[in-house]
Amino acid sequence: MQNKQTLPDSIGKTALDLGFAPQFIIIDEYSSLLASLGSDKDDKTIKSRIESCLTQLTQKARQASILVIISLQRASVDSGLTSNIRANCDLKILLGSSDSTTISMLFGSQAGTNLPQVNQVGGAIICAATCRCLSNFLCLILT
Repeated sequence: MQNKQTLPDSIGKTALDLGFAPQFIIIDEYSSLLASLGSDKDDKTIKSRIESCLTQLTQKARQASILVIISLQRASVDSGLTSNIRANCDLKILLGSSDSTTISMLFGSQAGTNLPQVNQVGGAIICAATCRCLSNFLCLILT
């Protein structure tokens, strides 16, 4: 008699499907974190390791129901947020209006022509990877 091997029921499911609560990792002021490192060899090694780990984390987080939140005052080339990390972020939110450099960093170089205008306090733009569209929304500001 031959033993049939069956695949576990958990294959193809997310952590939420299996009953695990979602986890959040928040990195506030990512560019300040990198800027706090010096320019000597050891600090450059640490910076490279941080970028490598964050890239791996953003790639694998969705399967484990981990939401990675990276905040920046201003997205720019020198902010340290590599294209690999940005590409793996499913949801991008821009609070308030911004310059073309920041818009290009977050939403891609073609976004500037299709970007809705933010012209009110609390206005923001959101882009989800699943919808490939930019939409305007109003966020609540608590003071």
